[in-house]
Amino acid sequence: MSFADAFAARTPATAALFERAKRTIPGGAGSTARLPRNGWKPYPIFMAEGSGSRLTDVDGNTYIDYLLGLAR
Repeated sequence: MSFADAFAARTPATAALFERAKRTIPGGAGSTARLPRNGWKPYPIFMAEGSGSRLTDVDGNTYIDYLLGLAR
């Protein structure tokens, strides 16, 4: 199974939000850095909440932000 397939399998709410966002936001993301053409394949992550370096997407998956939001 490819990364894109595994990611899509665990992020159905994210996929739905991306499809919705593409109807109102150019490219479906608020930044060109988050577009699929720039590496966010099959689509960018939609976050629901965060605390410190821990982020949770709309599907309930937790991530660690090692770049700390690219602060500075």
